[in-house]
Amino acid sequence: MKAKNLKLLLIFLLLASFVFSGCVVNNKLITKNMEKKSYRVAEIIAFQGFQDQEYSKIKNVLEKFGAKIEIFSTKIGKAQSKSGELTVDIVHTLDDLNVDLYDAIIFIGGPGARTFFDNPTAHQIAKTAINKNKILGAICIAPAILANAGVLNGQNATIWTDPSDKESMIKYLTRAGAVFIDTEVVISGNIITANGPQASEEFGATISKALSTRRGL
Repeated sequence: MKAKNLKLLLIFLLLASFVFSGCVVNNKLITKNMEKKSYRVAEIIAFQGFQDQEYSKIKNVLEKFGAKIEIFSTKIGKAQSKSGELTVDIVHTLDDLNVDLYDAIIFIGGPGARTFFDNPTAHQIAKTAINKNKILGAICIAPAILANAGVLNGQNATIWTDPSDKESMIKYLTRAGAVFIDTEVVISGNIITANGPQASEEFGATISKALSTRRGL
């Protein structure tokens, strides 16, 4: 009888060890799946005259999504928005931006974005982002930066247009070989463009979705 009880005890312990080990493995898998995936996004703004809503709303959408945002401009100090009501402390310049460290690079619009139209460092960042398979975004007049960088050839894109002179901004795209699409947000491969502040939230959400798709969420 004692031998039978001992045998039953051994069987119970053996089964318990299998169940316990299975729980440990499953818990590890669950913990791994529950880990929050982190995203790093570089936002590039003009030191003077960046668009208030585009900066704030896009940043807000991406942060809610779980992205860590780092801001870059042409120099260190307090960058000022178009309205003058918003300042941003800049601690990183474009020269500090290592594209390898980020999942997405975004150029924010506003009148000050013109300072990047012919900026070779901005152009190189855009080219490197494409070459390294990153998400590259631009809003308002900033798609002209991408056009001048030579990354929009054969791509669909949109851009802000002034009702009184609609063709001037569109020419930046078409001269660079892009196809202008008259809508708020356009996705063309890894490039996402938007046509102004009213599209900020949709633009941010589109970038978030693109990131999550690439990372398998």
